[in-house]
Amino acid sequence: MAELLSATLAGEPEPLGGGFDNESWVVPVLGFGRVLLRIARPGADPGKLRASWRAQELAFDAGVPTGRCLSFSEHCEALGGRACRVVAFVDGRDPGDIGPGLATEAFFGSLGAAMARLHGIGCDGFSSRVDGSAPAFDRWSAYVESRVPAIVRRAVVSGAFAEHEISPVLSEAADLAREVDHVVAPSLTHRDLHLANLVAGDDGRLAAIVDWDAAEAWDPMVDFVKLRWQACSRFDGAEQALWAAYSPAGEPRMQRERLHIVDVLELANGVANSRMEGWTRYEAQNRSWLAAALERSGH
Repeated sequence: MAELLSATLAGEPEPLGGGFDNESWVVPVLGFGRVLLRIARPGADPGKLRASWRAQELAFDAGVPTGRCLSFSEHCEALGGRACRVVAFVDGRDPGDIGPGLATEAFFGSLGAAMARLHGIGCDGFSSRVDGSAPAFDRWSAYVESRVPAIVRRAVVSGAFAEHEISPVLSEAADLAREVDHVVAPSLTHRDLHLANLVAGDDGRLAAIVDWDAAEAWDPMVDFVKLRWQACSRFDGAEQALWAAYSPAGEPRMQRERLHIVDVLELANGVANSRMEGWTRYEAQNRSWLAAALERSGH
């Protein structure tokens, strides 16, 4: 820890479960209290890690509830040369344990307000990295078109889909993106919002959004994909509370079309990635949600 923070341990580190690509520890440190140490998997892309680190810094500075960024090392000698990040630890509880009624409204309402603040952080273009280290696109449709071939390739190589199954679905999403170009502006997005990456406080409200590794500059609607399919369906009134706090003046422009685009992109990619990693349960979930999204849109 001295290599990362120039500080001394105040107790024994404790492992924190969860996460697929990072090893996480809660570490008591003199002068800092408890911090969260995230050790990246061997071979992790340092450029992507730098970009996600910048995304969390921007979110924290804008008042989005998340841990303050303390230290980032691309190559930590003490931990075998792996990339390491240290952020202030935010204590809380699993939002999956929140109760019905007012507790649901409080948590998802505060989450919606936090997402509105996050999406108020504008970006110079649509891009896979918010620090300017990757190509940026002026138009949402141009960015979607740049993503589609990679998703198709991953889907086919993994064996998750035949090309004739997935290419038309993604092509239709790219066509629809051209229709919504005039209402979509690039915003900082988390892209992995689900209950495991959210922390509830003792008052039942959102305490923190964690794990910014997937953060990119997208259409903000992308942050509703996993929430709608994985979280809101579990709690009566959750989706209504979320949207009411996020957009109190009414639904975002062309909301239905924009949600369909991000559903197709993220869920198809989720199926392919799950197949490549051998995550059978996640593949089945994403496949089911993708089928439901296509049925809902009439495709």
